Amino acid sequence: MAGKPLTKKQLTQQLAKRLDISQKKAGDFLRELSSTAKREVQTKGTFNLPGIGRLTTVRRKARYGRNPLDGSLIRVPVRTVARFQLSSQVSQGLQITTVGVSKKRATKKSSKPRSGGYGGPMLR
Repeated sequence: MAGKPLTKKQLTQQLAKRLDISQKKAGDFLRELSSTAKREVQTKGTFNLPGIGRLTTVRRKARYGRNPLDGSLIRVPVRTVARFQLSSQVSQGLQITTVGVSKKRATKKSSKPRSGGYGGPMLR
């Protein structure tokens, strides 16, 4: 990575300069965009920002995990989290490749019964 990301103030200044508007209006625009995105994700579950990407919610399954202090098995509850996926135009422009499971690993079948990852029962 080459340098620090833009701060809100720097982004506001750039928008104001490029669009020839005041910094106050540029800040108002960013606040409105943020609140619109939040409202859309809460009501519809997704918010598209054309040319940039899509903000969605994803429901993660319940699972078992380990307590890092004593190693005991704990239950991690169901969670709804936010996910942002870049548009294909941005991904191609940045030359980002998606990380996935290799073909070799995806086709390999194990003879062992599948567990929850820590020897415990698997949640369904």
